[in-house]
Amino acid sequence: MMKDLSKVHCGVRVKMLSSVTNQSGTGEEMRTALLCLFAVLLTATVCQSIKNPCVCLKISNTIVPAIKIKKYYLQKSGLCYITAAVLTTMKGYTVCADPKKAWVMKAMKLVDAKGTEHRVITAGGSHSIR
Repeated sequence: MMKDLSKVHCGVRVKMLSSVTNQSGTGEEMRTALLCLFAVLLTATVCQSIKNPCVCLKISNTIVPAIKIKKYYLQKSGLCYITAAVLTTMKGYTVCADPKKAWVMKAMKLVDAKGTEHRVITAGGSHSIR
């Protein structure tokens, strides 16, 4: 007798079969169970390794002096929840700011003037701008 043990991992339904009472054909069932276990573990590993490019979930009210900004990239709302300028300070702190604010535009222009590379993240992916 086979028992259906369906699981969902990262949006993928994996169907596993478990032998409850029938001992005949255990080799084939064991291979099937091991293959399903491997698929579940592989799916879990892949899902954990995908890095979310959307760092900002909300805009911060923190104002950072433009000279303290080391680099930035733009997070667009097509892929992410909000549009934000993701600013990284000289000390490595990250601040999510409104890219339409005057102080943010000034900071981005200053970083651009230094020739530092920055990225734009959109629904089509990420690309670098220099």
